[in-house]
Amino acid sequence: MIIKITAFIIGLIAIVLTFKAELILEKVFKKEPTQGLVLRVKYIALALAVIAFMAVFILGR
Repeated sequence: MIIKITAFIIGLIAIVLTFKAELILEKVFKKEPTQGLVLRVKYIALALAVIAFMAVFILGR
């Protein structure tokens, strides 16, 4: 059960990072984010989503 809750929270973080990447980068770095930096954050969000999916799929039996 704890794995599913953790995976859900990681999934929510991934969704927020995907759709609000530019806003988060502006708040953290206090300057205009470059396209490469935005893509890097979106790739990190994708990796988090894959980890969350695998945790539920493999360990959530």
